Amino acid sequence: MVFTSSLFAVNPADLTGTYRYSDKEYYKFVYDGGPTWIFATLPVRENLSLYFRGWQNEEKDIRKGDVRIIKRLLSNFDAGLVFKGDWKNGSFTPKAELMLDFHAGMLGIGALIPFQPEYDLKVGPRIYLDNLSCYLLFSEDNRHCFGLSYQKGIKLETAYERDDIWYFKASRSFKTKFGFFIPELRLKFTPQESFYGVGLGFRF
Repeated sequence: MVFTSSLFAVNPADLTGTYRYSDKEYYKFVYDGGPTWIFATLPVRENLSLYFRGWQNEEKDIRKGDVRIIKRLLSNFDAGLVFKGDWKNGSFTPKAELMLDFHAGMLGIGALIPFQPEYDLKVGPRIYLDNLSCYLLFSEDNRHCFGLSYQKGIKLETAYERDDIWYFKASRSFKTKFGFFIPELRLKFTPQESFYGVGLGFRF
């Protein structure tokens, strides 16, 4: 399984896209043509937020979950602890990472540093150019990824990972008196399989 798999909540090449500090409450449900997952962001105090994510495959015999504690240490620097777990055929595999993210104007760079040596270090620089965002993701296992996001009303995202794996997503935010609803269409293509998914986010 490729490391980005079908769990992408943001552009798959944006390494720390769902790890950076957020002061907004946000929830998301996704159906990826069989597998399903949920995601939640909760600001708990100034400059501190919690993230929760859960995923399961269509057969419900493989599950993944993680909890992220993210702190904005400086106006342009976030850090966090990430605790992950994989459940497969009754066995549980834990994983822990340190997240670091620096952002200044049109530039940013993030890193996920595993505490266990058997997992891979990942680094992700990015650049923002008006409505266009460009991402690169470098991993020790050489599963690098390149992505683009363009937003002007509708947000369009694409990413390419080696072995001819492509990701596409289109979403749009709709303001209501309760908050913002964000429906999305999700696509992934590989030489072996393709999937079509839908997602629905809600932000206060």
